[in-house]
Amino acid sequence: RFDAIGSFNLVGATARIVCIDDFGGWPNETHGPVRIVILDDDGGVPGAILHDEEVTIDDENCWATIMLETPIAMTGTFYVIMTHSENWQYDGDPEGYGIDNDGVQHPGQMINLIGGSWQYGDVNAYGGDYMVRAIVDLSGSDGAIMGQNFNYDEIERILPYDQSILRSIGYDSRLNGTTYEASGTNNDQPVYPESEQTRELMGYNVFRNNAAIGSTGAPDSTEYFDGGLDWGTYHYHVTAVYDDHESDPSNTVEVDLFNNPPGPFMLIEPEDGTTLVVTESNLGDMFPFIWTTSTDPDNDPVSYVVVATDTAGGMYDTTSASAGLFLTNEDIAGNQIEDSVAVMTYVWDVWAHDPWDSTSSDNGPRTFTVDISAILALDDIGLPEVFALYNNYPNPFNPVTNITYDIPEVAQVTLDVYNIAGQKVRTLAQGLHEPGRYRIQWNATNDYGKPLSSGMYIYRIHAGDFVSVKKLILMK
Repeated sequence: RFDAIGSFNLVGATARIVCIDDFGGWPNETHGPVRIVILDDDGGVPGAILHDEEVTIDDENCWATIMLETPIAMTGTFYVIMTHSENWQYDGDPEGYGIDNDGVQHPGQMINLIGGSWQYGDVNAYGGDYMVRAIVDLSGSDGAIMGQNFNYDEIERILPYDQSILRSIGYDSRLNGTTYEASGTNNDQPVYPESEQTRELMGYNVFRNNAAIGSTGAPDSTEYFDGGLDWGTYHYHVTAVYDDHESDPSNTVEVDLFNNPPGPFMLIEPEDGTTLVVTESNLGDMFPFIWTTSTDPDNDPVSYVVVATDTAGGMYDTTSASAGLFLTNEDIAGNQIEDSVAVMTYVWDVWAHDPWDSTSSDNGPRTFTVDISAILALDDIGLPEVFALYNNYPNPFNPVTNITYDIPEVAQVTLDVYNIAGQKVRTLAQGLHEPGRYRIQWNATNDYGKPLSSGMYIYRIHAGDFVSVKKLILMK
């Protein structure tokens, strides 16, 4: 009787009969062929026959061995019976069974068919354990547990070894007769067919989510690159491909594929609230935008985008490969000079990008103001003499238009946009203004950043005692 916990493949069995030399010439070789029967368990006694085969003993150490053409998938208890009779259920002949010489150590594993009923123990008073083995293949098992050989009371976990090796479990595994040492020698081991040991490994098949995706193509190649995948969770396993079959699946590995965005970084220059005064003499000077380096956790390449937005929502951006950007004062103030806008305030920040995600600076955004009043004075434009609100351009527009106004003296200024129902939809400017010409760029969104629908709108300026209203048309 063999007891097991877990699943395995039963591939054969072997049993030893008494050799001529074991007892000084008795018995002789007239016993003939040996019949080995494998049975399932039926409540603690042998049940259904799983395999029944007659085998001629051709092993010099008197082992009778059968190897199953198709392994039997097993779980739990099974039995290996040896007999000399074709009608063993009725007239079994126990004479000549091989036993060890260490006494009966495993009576709970010795089962005998006596008078048509199964009986446990050494009922024939042989004085030793039957020398019977079961041969199992654990290459695809779940880590089967079987009663180990030397002391049945101790359970040992038997893990899968090399997939090409068949492991043999038996009682008593020392398999020694009276002419052998108690510890056993190589000669007391049965000889098994070598066909299972000579198969050739061809390579490995790779599976993703139980679907084959490729193979290594060589037995010494144990790597496979799987690319072009979307973010998500994937499960991988492999099988070994031999010249005559494919192995059971390996263990499964779960891969959670996701991108880590670029790491944190800080803005350094210019400081928040900086005012850049541009004059004719410093147009060629460099103005620095500097930040610390962002490190990508996945070692992806990182680039930076500097984004600046003026008070009207106009956006400007430029890309840098390093943690800094240097522009001339003329580059920064060029649009203001062209439009004769004396003072403009910008909100700026930096974004670090890898190929998939972006990270903004930890301490942005910041503001800086550009003042070109001195240049406008040199161009005889000077400061405005009166309050004025100019027509927007372009008009009609989609999606951006420019609104310019003059402030001749320090004043509280409010510039609002209304729909034709008189409802205020956007405040474009609000606060104390120094004398100068100002330009606001509006992107047709309300105060919440929502795009507005096509139609006519009113923009109204209130500066000190000055009030002016004009119309603009949004066409989409």
